[in-house]
Amino acid sequence: METNLKSFKSARKFSVFSYGISRGPLLLRSGKTDEHHTRIDVLIKDVRALELRSWFEGLEISEVDRNYLRDFPSNPLEMMEAGLRVYALSGKGWHGFVVGGNFCVHEDDADFMAPSELLPASDTGDEIDRYGRYIDPAEAYQQFMLKLFDVEEEARELAYSKEALARLHEARLVFLAEFKEKFPGYGKGRAVWNRPLVL
Repeated sequence: METNLKSFKSARKFSVFSYGISRGPLLLRSGKTDEHHTRIDVLIKDVRALELRSWFEGLEISEVDRNYLRDFPSNPLEMMEAGLRVYALSGKGWHGFVVGGNFCVHEDDADFMAPSELLPASDTGDEIDRYGRYIDPAEAYQQFMLKLFDVEEEARELAYSKEALARLHEARLVFLAEFKEKFPGYGKGRAVWNRPLVL
């Protein structure tokens, strides 16, 4: 397993295998073929913005300066936060980007649908009880705050009234203050993002 990489390159065919909305893990996978007898997983953590194809021939990833994002009309620069990185992605006939955290690569001989070694059980089930609830109270609060932020963003995209957006924003800040008081120093990203209201 190679971790905290700055670049990666392969001529193999890859596809987007999974993406998790809470912690933002993006898993790209190249399965075994008659020509290639191993499986390759590429995981980029804490992804906030991306532009890529669902599958692609060849894959090259390079960490680049944030100015690389200026050419993309989706305004990904707005999603930059402290600790995040910008990766330029490209393949045969296309180029894109990912805004996220560290990325790592693992190669093994597992089947295409087998669980990834880059997504251990602690990220997929051990922290959740049999009812799907987070066991750690701090993590449960963080997951709730992530959902609140996304609700506010969706309300803005749906063009709710300025009054409704302002009330929703004010309510989220009340929850945010309580979260920070109960679990000081816990939480990251949009769960604790206290940016001005955008109308």
